[in-house]
Amino acid sequence: MALGKFRLALTDFEAVMKAHPNDRDARSKYTECNKIVKRIAFEKAISFEESKKSIADQINIDAMSKKSVHLFSNQHSVM
Repeated sequence: MALGKFRLALTDFEAVMKAHPNDRDARSKYTECNKIVKRIAFEKAISFEESKKSIADQINIDAMSKKSVHLFSNQHSVM
């Protein structure tokens, strides 16, 4: 765990838990490592990259035909 390789450490702790199911120290370290792995996964899931362009920057208005722009504007004005 000290090297930051938590997923690898977690599989090692799982092996230790199977070999020594009553070892309190191993169970404690497994639980701590499991929490870290889950926290990292959660943080990765809720994070976003600021370097990505926004959807507004990705729209190429010049590539749209006038007819499709007109149809799009009529659909929104009816609402």
